[in-house]
Amino acid sequence: MAPRTNPRFLLAVDDAGEFLVVVGLDVRLGHVRAKDVDLPFLADVAAHHARLRLVEDFHAGARWRITPEPGAHVALNEHAVGLDGAPLADGDVVRLAANLAFRFVARERGSSAARLELAGEIECLGAPRVLLLPPGPGGRARIGASAARTIPVAGLEHEIELAVDGVPLGASLSVRCLAGVGPSPRAGGEPEARLALPLALQATLVARARGAGKPPFALIFRPAEPSLEH
Repeated sequence: MAPRTNPRFLLAVDDAGEFLVVVGLDVRLGHVRAKDVDLPFLADVAAHHARLRLVEDFHAGARWRITPEPGAHVALNEHAVGLDGAPLADGDVVRLAANLAFRFVARERGSSAARLELAGEIECLGAPRVLLLPPGPGGRARIGASAARTIPVAGLEHEIELAVDGVPLGASLSVRCLAGVGPSPRAGGEPEARLALPLALQATLVARARGAGKPPFALIFRPAEPSLEH
C-alpha cells in the first residue's frame, strides 16, 4: 500500500474527553503492526482490514462508505459487508472483529464529519473515539450544546467550529468561536485560531464558549504517535 498521508492528531475536549482526529477522504483501518494505516488497532484484525471512504451519492450527497479489504470480514448491523462496501448512516454498528466494533455517529446536517464510538475498552492511539474530519467547508465539525453537533457538550453558549484546508500540502486546522479563541483565557477576542498540520508540538487553545463570567473552555491538541513499536 501507499504510505499514509492523512494528517492525524489527538484532541482533548473539555467535558467530552479525547478523540483521535483523522483528516482525509479515504481512511485505512488495520492492525498496529501496519505503519501505513490511519486507524491502527490492537485487536484481531488484519494488517489492512477495511477502508472508510467519503463518496458522493446522487440522492444523499456526500456520505461515508465502509469497504473490507480482500480476505477481511466486516459486518454492518450484524450483516456481512461485501467487497463493494456499504454506506453508513447515523447509529450504524460496524464490527471488524470479535474484539473490535464501533458505532458510527453522523448527526450534523450539512457536514460530512463523523464520529466513531469504539466499543468496550478498545482505543485507537490512546483515544476511545475517532473524529473523521474531511478537508474543506463541507467537512467542518462543530462542538456545541445541541445533541445534533458532531461533538455535543452541555452548557456551551457559543459553538466552536473545526475545519481543515490546504490538504495534502500546507494543511492547516481552523478553530473558530465567535466569542473568541486563543492560546490563553486572556487572549483577545479573535474569532479564529489556526494550527499547521501535521502537528509538531502540543498546543492548547482556550475558547470563551461557556459565556461571560464562566470558566474558559479548553482544547488540547497533541501529535498522534504509534502506541507500539513496530
